[in-house]
Amino acid sequence: MHQLFQNLIGNSLKFHKEGEPPLIQISCLLTPKENWEIKLRDNGIGFDIKYLNRILRPFQRLHSREKFKGSGMGLAICQKIILRHGGTLTAISSHEQGSTFIIILPDKQPAKEESESLY
Repeated sequence: MHQLFQNLIGNSLKFHKEGEPPLIQISCLLTPKENWEIKLRDNGIGFDIKYLNRILRPFQRLHSREKFKGSGMGLAICQKIILRHGGTLTAISSHEQGSTFIIILPDKQPAKEESESLY
């Protein structure tokens, strides 16, 4: 979870609007379906929502490396972390309007297979 929030907050700071201080809001609530809904909202540059599935895959970038440094792995790692915990990751965004990443996690984690190891 540390890596998840480090990547999401790091992206919010990296993709801020020039000349405007970054603003990040994080909220969390337990839904009636016993899921935790965590929202991370920023006032950054946003992105066209049609690219959501693309940016959740490894090595996919929407901007050049000259404009924004990075490997294109941050959100793919977030997606993998959330899936491993039985949850979902999605976003609401539009160009120059900021982004809201929405994480849904079950209150109780799915049972691990005996052969599955954390290492």
